[in-house]
This record gives sequence, structure tokens and C-alpha cells, in this order.
Amino acid sequence: MGAVGQAQQTGEQLLMDAASAYREGRIDEAFSLANQAIEVAPGDPTGYFIRGTVFESRQDYAQALADYDHVVGLSPLLPLAYNRRGGLRFKLGDFDGSIADFDQEVALDSTKGDNHWQRGLSYFYAKRYEDCRKQFELSFNTVNPNDYENGIFHFLCSAAERGLQKARKGLLPIQGDERIPMKQIYDLYRGRGSVEDVLVASELGNPTAAELKDRLFYAHLYIGLYLDVADERQAALRHVSRAVENFQVAHYMWDVGRVHLQSFPSDLAPRPLPTEPRVRRPAKQKLFRDPKAPKRRLPAPQSPEPRPHPDVTFHRAPKPLSASAVTHDWTSFLGPTHNAISTETELLAHFPETGPSLVWEMQTGTGYTSPAIAGDRLVYLHRVGNRERIECLHPETGELYWQDEYDSDFNDRYGYNNGPRASPVIDGDRVYTYGAQAILQCRRLDSGELIWERDIAREFKVKQGFFGVAGTPLIEGDLLIANVGAPDGPTVAAFDKLTGKMVWGAGQWGAGYSSPVPATVHGDRRLFVFGGGESRPPTGGLLMVEPLSGQVDLTFPWRSKTYESVNASSPVVVDNRVFFSASYQTGSALLEIPPSGRREVAWVNPEFDLHFTTAVHDEGHLYGFSGRNETDAALVSVDLSTGRERWRAVPEWKETVTANGKPTEITESTYRGSLLKVDGRFLAIGEHGHLLWLDLTPDGYRILSRASLFKARETWALPVLSRGLLYVSQNRRSTTDGTPPRLLCYDLRAEE
Repeated sequence: MGAVGQAQQTGEQLLMDAASAYREGRIDEAFSLANQAIEVAPGDPTGYFIRGTVFESRQDYAQALADYDHVVGLSPLLPLAYNRRGGLRFKLGDFDGSIADFDQEVALDSTKGDNHWQRGLSYFYAKRYEDCRKQFELSFNTVNPNDYENGIFHFLCSAAERGLQKARKGLLPIQGDERIPMKQIYDLYRGRGSVEDVLVASELGNPTAAELKDRLFYAHLYIGLYLDVADERQAALRHVSRAVENFQVAHYMWDVGRVHLQSFPSDLAPRPLPTEPRVRRPAKQKLFRDPKAPKRRLPAPQSPEPRPHPDVTFHRAPKPLSASAVTHDWTSFLGPTHNAISTETELLAHFPETGPSLVWEMQTGTGYTSPAIAGDRLVYLHRVGNRERIECLHPETGELYWQDEYDSDFNDRYGYNNGPRASPVIDGDRVYTYGAQAILQCRRLDSGELIWERDIAREFKVKQGFFGVAGTPLIEGDLLIANVGAPDGPTVAAFDKLTGKMVWGAGQWGAGYSSPVPATVHGDRRLFVFGGGESRPPTGGLLMVEPLSGQVDLTFPWRSKTYESVNASSPVVVDNRVFFSASYQTGSALLEIPPSGRREVAWVNPEFDLHFTTAVHDEGHLYGFSGRNETDAALVSVDLSTGRERWRAVPEWKETVTANGKPTEITESTYRGSLLKVDGRFLAIGEHGHLLWLDLTPDGYRILSRASLFKARETWALPVLSRGLLYVSQNRRSTTDGTPPRLLCYDLRAEE
């Protein structure tokens, strides 16, 4: 075989490999192989075609056009070449050029003409409305009479040329298209429906995040196009912008929306529409009665002196607090503002090689909780043997004030540990705990004396779910809010925090594993509850509840379609928007809650799927650990306004550990870690016991400092920070030295 034959064979193989790489999503590899093929066989149009396709997918349209020009030049009789260049010219706004290419494609292959919807779109934007109508009529009459989109663009061409009323008279009689929400969109064009009907229909049937994103893209796009020909341009701009910026889909129609945006005057500002979907508020909300009010005890005030704890090892006193340090108590899960953001300052900026100084440690039983701290009291809940134990310690010394226990025979169905999951909550002179089997208790903080107790599972007839009780209760005014998940409701209930009597119940989903979150929305207090436990079929979603009455102001179904799944990540409220996320092929969403009492899906992101950790908001971006398992976990940044992923990374590093008496190098990562925003940075706890200072921005992440606190899995509780001291729960035995589970207190105070 000669040199020419070898080059030809090499070029053919490169092109085959490039095409295969592109089909399999290995875009960079496809690009590289196409470049090599072009060098070896510059006369073969296939290399230019593949490279042009890659350029187009990257939205590098100028480079793509140059490659498609090469393809047309080398293969002037190839219809597909004109189709691809015509589509690209449309995206570049060259509508006449795109029509010329599509005409040439049809001239070379007459079978393409009847259903050439791309040419119809180019006719519309070139303002050749009669040709546009004829193209979509041809498609309707000869190819597909059941496609609403044929009817939509036929209508838009007619309305742009003749006005709405004449366009409605000539509306194509489309039937049989079952895509949601196409029927409601067509009813809007007929003049029989509303914008609200379209958006509400988009959410029907418990769609997945990917399905909802697709539906809302088409809903907003076609609402916007309709409003534009109806001469409501501000409202049209708002909807088209929403479709393009917040619900981007990998389809030609996304470019249609992008092209349409360029048709609006630059000085036109979108305005909110009054016709958004109303909050689905039940006409008659189900009332729930207290099955059994608890007996209230009034123990006499006591204040025992702290004493040495037999399970605590004290190492060294912490550094003095800086006089300028800002500090706070940590009375509940997610911190004083319920959003994993701390206001503490003057913290240790760089960890020594051996890690931050260990103040004290306590050997613990089983559980996944974190402590609550108020003043000189720290309360921790864990299980020792067959009893759940509540302990009150001094935060700086680990000395014991009091402890109490009660029986527990909880057994996790999936092999995780059998301890409590919900963390204690301190409110004034009382502390509240919620055990794995739904034992809800109120005690005096100073002495541990029991004031009231409820067996929620027995009283409300709640069967054990997948993982027991996990959501930490919430104090809101005079109420204690707790997930219940009774059959047929309530999902959540409010109890008088002083007496334990039930005040109201709300919702009819199972209890979620996330913790209720309070927020002020348009000046009014609201509770956000993310329900969803074990049920067939799986049900759950977001509730927005008025805290005094229990009135449900908003319900939004959001749950995996997988039976063995949970909603476990707490909602994040930013201004008048609420973000929530779930794993198990579900993803995340952002709702806007306008002051009118209506709400709108701002965006959905099927890939940003937080399992049980909570995202943190910072300057218009969300940061969080996405992924269901260790192997698919990643640190992700998402733009809060659009839902677009800014970056996704897996922080990794090499470490040397001693295994079987020998040093071994391993790769470690944060896996499903937790984030705490504090002192101008982010503090992260990795799933295997690593503590990191991170710099997180929309452009990426940097590890500022890192320390290995221990080598143990399932480090899932958010660390607690109070008065410059950091408290970390080690939930599993160490994989290197066998150290049992512990609660550890570290000195994070800055050097003076």
C-alpha cells in the first residue's frame, strides 16, 4: 500500500473514531480527532462536518460556519450540508441566507420540502409571512396533522400579517398531540385559555425535573411569542427571557427563543405579569386534632455544678477570644439563621500541619446529630446501648451538668447506625429533642428535668419510615414545629412549646427528612417544609405554611419517582425565592413568590441534586455538594437567578495513611460534604473527616487550608461553631486506628 493509500486509511479511521466520540459525548476528543483527520485528508468533507458540529455545540458559530462552507464546497450535492449551514445561518440571524440553503436542500432532495419546519421558521423571522403560512399548511396537510407547533407558527405568521382575529379564524384544527402543555398553549392562541392555565398545566402529573424544565421552556417561549404578536411586548420579553435564560434545552427551539430575544428593542424592560399561576390553596384545608395532649410537669429550678465526665478527655484550654471577635450561640441545626451562615469572626485562617488544636473529646454511641449550644450549656443526643441519651456539657471543658436516657429499639432498615438523627434545639431555659423513633421531649436546660413528652409515632399512628425521624424541630415564636408524617396527614405539626399541646397540623404527605426552615417573605413570616418519606407511589414536595394558623399557602410537588427515595435537603430561602433539591434522579428548583400571593417556577436544574446536605447562598450563587453517593458527589456552583451551573468539581488530594503497619498513599475527597459560610470564606467538613477552608466564587474553588481530623466515614452532620470553638461529630469508628465515634471540640480562635 502506498503513502496515499495509508493516509486515506488513517483518515477514514480518524473520522470513524471522531464520529463515535461525538455520539458518545466525548466532545473534546471528537474535536481533536476531527482536526487530525482534516490534516491527513483535507479533501474529505466529513472532518469539517464533525468539527463544525462541535463548534456549533460550543456556540462558536463563526468557526462552525467556516467549516460548513468547506463542506458545501467539497460536497455541493450533499443536501445535509445545506441543512446544517441553513440552520446555523438562522442562529446567526441571517434569515435570507438560511432560506437560500434550505431551498437548495429541497432542490437536491424533494422529500424534505413538505415538513421543512426550519424553513418555515426562517420565513417567519424574514417576515415572509405568506410563505411561512404555506410551509406550515403543507406540513399539516401532507405530513402531520397532530402537531400543535405547526399550528402555532401558522398562527404566528397569520397574526403578524393579518392580526389576531383573522389568525384565529384560520387556526389549523390540530388534535391528538398529547404533549404537555401544548393543548393549553393552543387554547391560549384560540382565545379560550390563559397564561395561568398554561403554566399550571406544565406542572401536572408529577413531572421529573427534566420533564418540568422542558415543559416550562416551551410554555414560556410560546406564551412570549403569542404576547408579542398581541402587542404586549414587555410581557412577551419577560416570558421569552425566562425560557431562554432559565430553562435552556438542547434543541433548535432554544435558538429560536434566543433569536427572538434579539428582535426586542434594547430599551424595552420586561415587567412582571399579573397572570401567573396562583398558589394552589386548598378550598377547605383538612383540620387535624390532637390525638393525645401530654401531661405537663413543672420541675423546680435546679442548677447542678459541672463535674468530670467519665467519657470525656480534656486536652488543652482554648485560646482567649479576641476582644473584637463576633460570636453567637448555636441553638439549632443549620445555625442561628437556619441557613448554614455564621456571623462569627476572628477565626483561625490556616490550619497547622497537625490540624486545629483539640480542646476535648467525648466518646459517644451511635447517631448522626450535632450539638446545640447556648451560653455555658451544650446539649447532645446520641444512643448508648439500647437507650437514647441526652447529655448537657460545658462547651469549653466537656464537663457534665446532667444526662438522662430512655429506651430505644430503633433499627435502621438499610444498615446505617441506629442512633438519633435530629439535633437538639435550645430555646431560653428549655431544650427539645426528637429521637429516631419520634419521642419528642421538652426538658429544663439547667437540670434536665422532663417537662413534657410525646410519642409522636404511637399517637399519630406513624409507621417507621426508611431511616427513622431525621428532621430537626424548629422553634417559631411560641410554637415548636416538627415533622410528623401521619397517614393522610399531617405532614408537619405545631405544638405549644410550653405545654406540648398540638396547635395545628398541615399537609398530607409523609414526613420528609429535611428540617423545617423559617423565613420572612414580603414582610410576613412563613415556614418552609420539604415533605416526602415512604409511600407508594412516592409523594412529597414543598409546603409554605403560615406559622400562627397552619394555613398552607403553597404546595409544590417535588419528589423522585423512585420508591426508595427521600426529600432530605433543607430549603434555602433568599429574599422572596425558595430553593429546594432532592437526589434520586430528581434535581432542584427555584420558586419565586411575588407579593400577590402567586408563585412561579423560576428554574429547574435536574443535575443539581443535593441528597441530605443543604446548599449555601452567597452573592447570587448557590454552592453545595451534589450527588447521591460518594462516587458521584461533586462540589457545584449554580447561578441563583437562572439555575445555570457555573462549575462542577471534585476536590481531590493524595494522602499517606498507615494500613496494616505500612504507609499507603490514597486519594481522598470531600465526597458528600457540608458547607458553612463564615468569616468571609467557607468551612467544609468532608465525609471522611477532613476540615477545609475554601474560597468559593462563581469562577471556581480554591482550597485555602486543609486538615484531617480523623479517618471515618459518614461524617454527615454540619459542624457547629460557637464562640470560636468548632464541634464535629465523628459517627463511625476510624478506618485506620479504630478510634470509636466521638464528639470533638476544636479551637478555631485566631491567634492574638
